[in-house]
Amino acid sequence: MDSTALVDTSAFFAKVSDLKKLISENKLRLVTVDFVVFEFVKLMQAELNEASRKKRQERMKMLTSIKDRFPNLLRDLGIEIVPTSFNLDDLDNLYGKQKNITGPFDAGDYMIWLKMKKARIDSILTENVEDWKKFGAKIVP
Repeated sequence: MDSTALVDTSAFFAKVSDLKKLISENKLRLVTVDFVVFEFVKLMQAELNEASRKKRQERMKMLTSIKDRFPNLLRDLGIEIVPTSFNLDDLDNLYGKQKNITGPFDAGDYMIWLKMKKARIDSILTENVEDWKKFGAKIVP
């Protein structure tokens, strides 16, 4: 593989065929971090709870299918969960960044960015292009 890119939460909603194409045509190694997994699972649970509350059975089936495919999706595509840590220095960095960045800022994305930097990854597969450009990430087209 030529390069590595992190798969952000939003990118896990892409078609599997699109992810396979990225891997094969671009010789791209896809990875993620524990916090992205947490965000994905939490988002899916919130969406399922909302669909249940509104009694939207078809949406619940679709969301359950997406949620249930997640572990095997990572396995099937060889998406590794790279080990990274988050310590007090990172927390200080996060708080300092929040004070210095202009415009809307997602603390969760910045936590992921810090983990990416520790893993020496600077590219990301995401739907939130403008947010990630603020951090200096290279966006996978």
